[in-house]
Amino acid sequence: MCIVDSNPTCTINGAQAPAPVKAPGGPHRRSSLQTMSLAGLDTTELLGDIETKVEKHFPGALPSQGILDKVSVTIEARGLTPENTLYAQSVCPDEINHEPGDITNLFTEYLGEVFHLGGLGGIPFTGKTGFGAYSHHVPEGGHCFILLAPHIGLDSGCNFGMYDREGQASAGAACGAAIGALGYCKACKPLPDLTTAQDDYQMSYIIHKVHQCKHEILAETTDNAVQARLAHHMHKVATEMLDKIVSLDFGGPESTLTILTGVQINMPEPMEDYFQPLEFYVKEKNGGDTVDLFEQTFGTRSDHQKNNNTWTTYKDDDGTVFVEC
Repeated sequence: MCIVDSNPTCTINGAQAPAPVKAPGGPHRRSSLQTMSLAGLDTTELLGDIETKVEKHFPGALPSQGILDKVSVTIEARGLTPENTLYAQSVCPDEINHEPGDITNLFTEYLGEVFHLGGLGGIPFTGKTGFGAYSHHVPEGGHCFILLAPHIGLDSGCNFGMYDREGQASAGAACGAAIGALGYCKACKPLPDLTTAQDDYQMSYIIHKVHQCKHEILAETTDNAVQARLAHHMHKVATEMLDKIVSLDFGGPESTLTILTGVQINMPEPMEDYFQPLEFYVKEKNGGDTVDLFEQTFGTRSDHQKNNNTWTTYKDDDGTVFVEC
């Protein structure tokens, strides 16, 4: 398991602390940030460290409420409302992705109801059947809105891939499925047989997909960069499946399918979780166009956001297919 940069010291940017979203409850491990905050100590320097790390590895990431504020302006201008739009999300079932103030809960509260498409790692494992069921629950002549977001934890020591969970004495892995798959591949264990993995198919699938890109992931020079690369690879895996399962076979002639994808960043308490948007677009039934909504909503893409879903495949000497991502 990766532990991350040995020296987490970052440039202090003096950023204002996002609003707390969860009050501490019961005996559990508190992050350094939470301990300082509860003690009334100045957290400016530590906040600067954390936010600098986020911007370095996830450029363009914003607090969850900021994402909702921007997205709501765009979709409301296109006629989407809670009354005519059904929301779905493909997000890892980890409990830290569904806390008050998280992007998942904010969009559910904003649009009213939620259909769950996702499994481990935020991959839409419900498949075509799941999307078909969801899309046929849409109001007459209405619209679909999907949020897809694999996640990554960040503890107050600036360690990506780690998270301070309630009731545990030390930080644990997040996303556990992605990190576990990378560890499995790093150990050079034989790939699981997907035809006989019915009792753990999702994890077996993730191992196969991480194996395709393990060389590029592990080639990163710091553990934080490895974890960020892994999260972005999981985003590619999830969006690749989403592209295969969605259709416009629902609603009326003016119905649309709007999709927002990115990486959910589980921030140390009491900070609000962040979200790095990577794709935002709408598919229209009338005319069959796909309209990119990203830059009108979030501004100019960073180089990373432009290149996020670039895939190059090649074969190793033994014929194994790998992906340069």
